[in-house]
Amino acid sequence: MPADLKDEAARQANASGVSMYQLIATAIAARVGSLAESERYFAVRSQRVEPVRAMSVLARAGKGNKPHRGDELR
Repeated sequence: MPADLKDEAARQANASGVSMYQLIATAIAARVGSLAESERYFAVRSQRVEPVRAMSVLARAGKGNKPHRGDELR
C-alpha cells in the first residue's frame, strides 16, 4: 500500500475510533456490496429490454439536435 494512502487510512481510522484493519475491511465491504447491487440491478433491468425499441431510440438519438451547452467536442 502506498505510504500516503496508508497514512490517510490511519488518520481516518484514528478519527473514527476504529483500527485501520476495521476501516479497510469496512471500505472493502461497502465497495463489494455496491458492485453486487449494481450487478443485480442491471441483470434485472436487462430482462426488461426490448431490443427493437432500444435500437429505434438509439437510431434517433441526437439526430438534428445541437449538443447541449458544455457537451460540444473540442
